Amino acid sequence: MKRVLSVLLCAAALTTVALTGCGNQTPQSSVQTTTAASVPSATDATVVKSTESANKNGWVVGPATDALVNEEQNSVFQDSINNFEELDMKPIAVLGEQVVAGTNYAYLCYDKTRTEFPTVSWDVAVVYKDLYNKSKLTSIIEINLSNINTTNSEQEAMTGAWQTVEITEDTKLDDTLKNGLDSVLKKEYVPIAVLGTNQEDGTAYSVLVQEKNDGKPENYLVELRVNSNGEAELVKEEIFNLYYYLSINN
Repeated sequence: MKRVLSVLLCAAALTTVALTGCGNQTPQSSVQTTTAASVPSATDATVVKSTESANKNGWVVGPATDALVNEEQNSVFQDSINNFEELDMKPIAVLGEQVVAGTNYAYLCYDKTRTEFPTVSWDVAVVYKDLYNKSKLTSIIEINLSNINTTNSEQEAMTGAWQTVEITEDTKLDDTLKNGLDSVLKKEYVPIAVLGTNQEDGTAYSVLVQEKNDGKPENYLVELRVNSNGEAELVKEEIFNLYYYLSINN
């Protein structure tokens, strides 16, 4: 089960432009709950969050990591959420971008709820920056750790004129995980974030990394298991299907 929230953007805060096109409505700032069957208007930010436990099938959300976004990318994101007091999101990396009448950015974010008992998640958030440098949050999609969407097709992962953004800085990993990744990955890689861990039958890690195919950056989901002796076994190494998260409810 999932719930869909339509986060209405602040009036007069910016020129309203949809993810795929444009519009001129400026609705009042509010948060409205809708059913999964309803379709938010082009001026809403679509939020899809899982109502299931964060540790389904033994997976728990990995720790927050240092941000890999540069100053400009962070500024664009912060401008897009200035009017949302209920959001506590940390942009970690820009995974992709799309040039339209302006630019769409797909951010990997660490999300913490502002509730009495906070929960955390990894999300893909899309921000649109228009030609006047005004930023608008258009969608937030949670990454379900027990079923992270991957593909073996580069074309499937990045369609609709989206391009992978090269990440030049890497996040710091503990020695056990770093040594494990070094032993199972054949290509050079840049670690982006540890999305989750699972303590059943040793320690399993779900890690988002960036590798290069024919000189082009590509984001991969790597799942590996490390035993008590520090020996690593590669479980999965597949392309992170970013477009799946971009296309939800579009």
